[in-house]
Amino acid sequence: MIKRIVLLFYSINILFAVNAMPGLITVQQPDGTLIECFIHGDEWASWHETPEGWSITKNENGIWMYAEDIAGRFLIPGNIMVGQQPPAYIEKHLKPIAEYRPIHESNVDLNYSRTDTFKIAVIFFQFPDQSATYPLSDIDAVFNQEGYGHPGQPNSGSFREFH
Repeated sequence: MIKRIVLLFYSINILFAVNAMPGLITVQQPDGTLIECFIHGDEWASWHETPEGWSITKNENGIWMYAEDIAGRFLIPGNIMVGQQPPAYIEKHLKPIAEYRPIHESNVDLNYSRTDTFKIAVIFFQFPDQSATYPLSDIDAVFNQEGYGHPGQPNSGSFREFH
């Protein structure tokens, strides 16, 4: 019974977040210098740390720098390049703030994206040893006919009417 409970809690944890890759990785500075670091976090927040625990991030020029502060989901790069002595005033293990978004939340306001012209790829194929199940006219009706109703579901509407 205890094994089942432990398995249940472990499974729930997996459903909510995917952890970053464990182990050291190697990243490269623009000058070719190689840096070993860890990736921490999940899909809500992620960051890089040196094996010594210093959080690092790229600046606007793509150079890996020691992170000096946090701005929401992002680390703020400092002025010291990774590989040099980190400044005494910065903290180790700076962690960006996770931004959780429910799965059902949408960033797109679909009220203003409505159009009558849809370009959707629908691929029809037929196996040589089987005949077609539905004629193309039935498929066209499902997508385009006004007032369309599926058999047994009158007035269910076509794709065009729904969207």
